[in-house]
Amino acid sequence: MTSLGTIADVKQANVEALVRLPAGAVPTNVEWTVFNSAGLTTVVVYQVTWPNILLTSAGFTQVDASNAGLQTVQTPLDTKPADPNLYLLRMPTLPDGTRAVYTAELFYDELDPPAAAPVATQTFVPIAPGRVYDSRVTGGKVHDGEERVVSLAHVLNSTTEVVPSGAIAAALTATVTETEGAGYIAVFPADATWGGTSSLNWFGPDQNLATAVISKLDADRQVKVRGGVNPTHVVIDVAGYWHS
Repeated sequence: MTSLGTIADVKQANVEALVRLPAGAVPTNVEWTVFNSAGLTTVVVYQVTWPNILLTSAGFTQVDASNAGLQTVQTPLDTKPADPNLYLLRMPTLPDGTRAVYTAELFYDELDPPAAAPVATQTFVPIAPGRVYDSRVTGGKVHDGEERVVSLAHVLNSTTEVVPSGAIAAALTATVTETEGAGYIAVFPADATWGGTSSLNWFGPDQNLATAVISKLDADRQVKVRGGVNPTHVVIDVAGYWHS
């Protein structure tokens, strides 16, 4: 428990002390000492434990009478912006109205900073390339605006696993062959909507082009292949995957 030390030392009938605690500090108790202004002898010591003080942002809130009217508010001032570390302590006039010297000491606990949230880690696993799709084997050429769902789970026409369950993304090689005219293909997650971009473009007939593509996967280890402008055959090979 740490003390702010003396936060008020004034000779007047009503005492207010505006106190700023360190960020993250939690008030525990406050101790007011009232001295006789003539002889500077202690008249009375008022103590209050913080959970018994009602905090408000809408004006002063009276605490129980056993604390001789000690009052507190949090960020009560109309001219001040809200500040979660700002407190106002108030001691009203003593019962006999005597002017006096007031001192106050506020105690607080400094909390340990919250633990940082764990950072999600992702691991890339390279694999021997595995072919998972070939439109020359099934489906024929992909046409303009056509979307096909491609599973990366197994080798084409086999039960040999390529991308295991739980993978979140994959490194692919996308190939177009036997192209017609000019066009493009797009590869993206199977549970997503096409975003208007392309993964590979070709510029004439009978071209054979390949490019590396990294794509997020849906929960079933699938991507979509979308054709654009003119038809082409598409081949998809997997070179690796990421898992969390």
